[in-house]
Amino acid sequence: MPNKKHSRNNLTLYGVSLSLALLAGASPAALTLFVDPYEIFSDKDRTSKITDIAEKRHYPLWKLARYKKGQHDTIILGDSRARSLKDKYWIELGVSKALNLAYGGGTIPEIYSTFNHLKNDPAIKNIVIGIQLRSFDEKHKGGLNRVPEAIRILDNQLEYVKNWIILNTAFDMFRVENKTTLEQINSYVPTLVGSANAAELCTKPKRNICLNCSLPKNLSSVPFRIRSKGPNLGLGRGNRYDGVLGYMSSTQWKTINGLYTLSSIDRTYSKKITRQIKRNGNSDWRNFQFSEKYWAQLVEISNWAKANNKTITYIIPPTVQGMQNTIKINSLAPLNHKLRIELAKLGNVYDFDFGNKITADGNNFTDAYHFNSKIARQIVGEVALSIAPTSKRLVLKRRGKIKCTKTSTKSKKLTDAVEVLLFDFCRVWKEAKS
Repeated sequence: MPNKKHSRNNLTLYGVSLSLALLAGASPAALTLFVDPYEIFSDKDRTSKITDIAEKRHYPLWKLARYKKGQHDTIILGDSRARSLKDKYWIELGVSKALNLAYGGGTIPEIYSTFNHLKNDPAIKNIVIGIQLRSFDEKHKGGLNRVPEAIRILDNQLEYVKNWIILNTAFDMFRVENKTTLEQINSYVPTLVGSANAAELCTKPKRNICLNCSLPKNLSSVPFRIRSKGPNLGLGRGNRYDGVLGYMSSTQWKTINGLYTLSSIDRTYSKKITRQIKRNGNSDWRNFQFSEKYWAQLVEISNWAKANNKTITYIIPPTVQGMQNTIKINSLAPLNHKLRIELAKLGNVYDFDFGNKITADGNNFTDAYHFNSKIARQIVGEVALSIAPTSKRLVLKRRGKIKCTKTSTKSKKLTDAVEVLLFDFCRVWKEAKS
């Protein structure tokens, strides 16, 4: 006859083991729900030191989690330079419903996917896009697009609690938020295992894993080609540009070459900036190919804006003059100019990336590509004036050197369709008045 006490003990042990197994299995999801790193379920009062952990692990997920349909009238799109034009800078100037959806390491496919995600929101009136020539090469960042994954996670809360990257982010944030408490607990827990000097057996999972990064299909393209050989434009290697951005001869280039004079490319920068110019300058432009797919995506956004009575504005952010010079060295200055011409046909272009005292001074930049917060606030002020004139008093109070909204200024008609307004630290490319 079976021992009832022994059977009962086995059943109890099985129940405890099963409970522990279920608890262990549920713990990761519980940690994600408790920390809620992307604040899907509730808003958290955290310092930027903590929130930066989540944002930098998955920029689109962090940003899109803050998008609420019907609550935003101005959207900012782009990469890390556009990301520097923070929400609060716009809100301080009276653009109270602005939302910055620009991502660190952002690409044109991500701009396009974000646009498609929110274009049916009737509250949106203004779209601001940070853009530059470098973004148009499909090899740049390999066509990275993290937006579809972010949207999928936001649409499926089960995906949110079971995602390994999000769990890892939650753990890191929990550890930083509760550092003191964990240290106190650890001091009371006896050490059962000695420390090892061996290297870690595994590394942390890669950040920003994208599970659906393909470009949109059935995209209507516009004709464009860059031929590897062509007339030398007097700037180094010669290239011929035809198709959507047109062809420019050396004679034509001479008529506008003065727009791109660099006053201080040999000045002494910080070691970091100097290293970036030397290391990244040539690699940025080596085998550069302008993407007709990416251009077609911007054209589609612009056509939608015009058809739906929305305002679209492009910002070409400033870089140090040494970095600007690498475009000339690689014979891409004419293409860089033609890009501005064609962008002006899509919407007003605020151009800050040319030779002037701001771009000559490395102190205005945190590195060769990124301007500091003071310049960011002034850029926001100038663009805000065009979409929210009521902010004029506040803008005038803080605008500093950057001024591109005066009524009296020099202008240059470049084609029958496009003119450029010339200011000391800003240029506005727009459709020419008939």
